[in-house]
Amino acid sequence: MRKTFGNQLAIALVGGLVGFAAVPALAGSGDAAKDPARIEEMFKKFDQDASGGISFDEFTAHRGERFKKHDTDSDGQVTLEEFTADASADKLERRKERFAKMDANGDGVLTLEDGETRSRDYFAKIDSSGDGNVTLAEFTAAAEAHHKKDATTTQ
Repeated sequence: MRKTFGNQLAIALVGGLVGFAAVPALAGSGDAAKDPARIEEMFKKFDQDASGGISFDEFTAHRGERFKKHDTDSDGQVTLEEFTADASADKLERRKERFAKMDANGDGVLTLEDGETRSRDYFAKIDSSGDGNVTLAEFTAAAEAHHKKDATTTQ
């Protein structure tokens, strides 16, 4: 199965679910990482105040709604069953792998708190200047890095 930049960003926003990194989830397809206009469009969606930089709050703004989508019993936790409930048969195994990566403490459930550390770590990784704002250049570099990583894992 070919991994795409879109799959990675989906992880990020589902990670919004758990505090994912966002750069991989908005892309939609592997080709998006090659398209500067698409990357800029995604950047603008994150940069809600049009300041030219994405703050951590902007980066994780959709976390709660993504989490609620998967927390079908509204108990504040997402189980593997909830996380995989809407996965098609061909994507089930990949979804299980994602869940295992997100469940950093291995307790079998995902919470918003679990995702906070993951989001902060990823944000720090793409904020290469360390100034607390991800610029378009940093966002583009992260998208390209994901694309290159995906390309090598599918060959």
